[in-house]
Amino acid sequence: QKMSSKPAWIQQLFSDAIEIDTNKRMGQRLTTSEVIKLSVADRLIFHKIRQNFGGRIRFAISGAAALDKDIARLLDTVKIKIYEGYGMTETSPLISVNTPAHRKIGSVGRPFSHVELDIQPIAGRDEGEGEIIAYGSGVMLGYYKLPEENNRVFTKDGGLRTGDIGRVDSQGYLHITGRIKEQYKMENGRYVVPSSIEKSITKSLLVDNCILYGDNRPFNVAVIDPNRDEIIDWANSKNLNYQSYEDLLDKPELRHQIEIDIRQLCNDTLSHEKPRRVILSKESWSIENGYITPSLKPRRHMVLNTHNREIEDAYNGLTPVPTR
Repeated sequence: QKMSSKPAWIQQLFSDAIEIDTNKRMGQRLTTSEVIKLSVADRLIFHKIRQNFGGRIRFAISGAAALDKDIARLLDTVKIKIYEGYGMTETSPLISVNTPAHRKIGSVGRPFSHVELDIQPIAGRDEGEGEIIAYGSGVMLGYYKLPEENNRVFTKDGGLRTGDIGRVDSQGYLHITGRIKEQYKMENGRYVVPSSIEKSITKSLLVDNCILYGDNRPFNVAVIDPNRDEIIDWANSKNLNYQSYEDLLDKPELRHQIEIDIRQLCNDTLSHEKPRRVILSKESWSIENGYITPSLKPRRHMVLNTHNREIEDAYNGLTPVPTR
């Protein structure tokens, strides 16, 4: 957000430096000009970011929710190492983690020595991708006095069904790609795991939260929780006339800008996964009104139930089609 207000050459230096540093981390040999550019960016930009963290931070550990790869790359370029891990209460709790000796951005690291993983194929996912099954001494004995639940989560040979979708790459790093309970099948028979698409959409400054829906439908709809402050600032910068924030949400100019953001942020998303309709929620989602969990995740069913009529209108052609 701060970068967007800087001169164009600073913004370009910022993005170039992240790309150069990413290439360096992947083993690419840098040219002299790239080394110089990275050094200049560190002095002019990244040094200031480190100072904002206090100036002495060396690393941070990330868990509980998937870390966005762009954030991880940025912090790595800033020289703040991020060690992302993965686990659950039922596995006491860690399954895998990145370490100083073995780290790959975008992964949750290699499994601990006491953990064995099996990837069980599921419909609609790529080869080698499926539900993560965990074995080992850290796996719980079971849920207390819940035999039916235990039958559901344990395989016949004692593996724990995590409910997470993932894959293990050729170097042994585990990558989480979604949740089984979130996956749905569209009318055309193709599967969608919405979490990664929702995360991309929330990179827009105008969007706080997003729920993607398309279960057994011909296309996806995005229900958006707008960022009130950013939208008001954006409207004022465009000299839009409006009576209230609610009135502003009905402005076609705002909808058009959000649709542009979504198209750009979902540029690498498969065509059938991209939302073709956008619904803007006039009620902000929060923990207090129940739309957001204490861990700051939208309550999918509540959002969809609240906006059910608008969603049906979208499929009946009553909501504007995004400009292509």
